[in-house]
Amino acid sequence: MEGIFQISLIAAFIAGMVALFAPCCITFLLPAYLGSVFKEKEKVLLMTLVFGAGIFIVLLPAVLGVAIISQLLFRYHDSIYILGGFVMIAVSIISLLGIKSPFMVHVPNSTNQGKVDVLSIFTLGIFSGITSACCAPVLIGILTMVFLSPTFFGSLLIGVVYVLGMVVPLLIISIFLSDKVNKL
Repeated sequence: MEGIFQISLIAAFIAGMVALFAPCCITFLLPAYLGSVFKEKEKVLLMTLVFGAGIFIVLLPAVLGVAIISQLLFRYHDSIYILGGFVMIAVSIISLLGIKSPFMVHVPNSTNQGKVDVLSIFTLGIFSGITSACCAPVLIGILTMVFLSPTFFGSLLIGVVYVLGMVVPLLIISIFLSDKVNKL
């Protein structure tokens, strides 16, 4: 089991690098990184670590949430399956009897079909921003490894190593570019 966990850590590190160098991430993340970190010419390495900590803080709730759900599902596995079975039986009986749920409300057709207003475009932009994260497949893979980790600490470590995979290339860039920036 320990060998599988070590492989998970290596995969998490590589996944972090893949996420960093994905076309959509690198076009936004790298210019933001370069534009902000190199303003502090003497503290480039420190600012790179702070930048990585910021990334980790964003990912921490997802990692911790999946780790907690994983621990609960493993601890209460039988109870959850029994409860789920009863819910499925209840829903099937309700469906067979033809009972309408109050949640199934008929929404009439909209009268402004084809018209676009500011609110609809704004809402579309919000949902596009939420769903267009191109690194989502990589993050879902990491969260799956977090879910399958046998311990809470292991889950947290996988998240940390994923972020390190994103930050180490930035650290290497900062080491090579800090000499050139200091000469300017």
